[in-house]
Amino acid sequence: MEDHLRQSFKSFHGENPEVFRRLVAICRKLRSSGVYRYSMRTLIAVLRFENDIAGGERLCLNNNYGAYYARAIMQRYPEFRGFFKTRRAEGEDRKIENP
Repeated sequence: MEDHLRQSFKSFHGENPEVFRRLVAICRKLRSSGVYRYSMRTLIAVLRFENDIAGGERLCLNNNYGAYYARAIMQRYPEFRGFFKTRRAEGEDRKIENP
């Protein structure tokens, strides 16, 4: 299942790169407000909410992608290392390519 979920995430990310950018923007706002730890699940809910009230196309963002986004953000932006609490996952030693 891990490989299927990873492949599904990579496909979604490739088709929706703005999701990563928007998540990083929210992280930056939180950090500038003095927040040093947060929940990716909440950030995903915020993205859906913002999308819905803006009248945009429905954002079909799988909750299970949160772990990949959290790791990708912490990997790409050192200032966010430790921002999200993560558990060890199967295949975790592999990096998320091109987050």
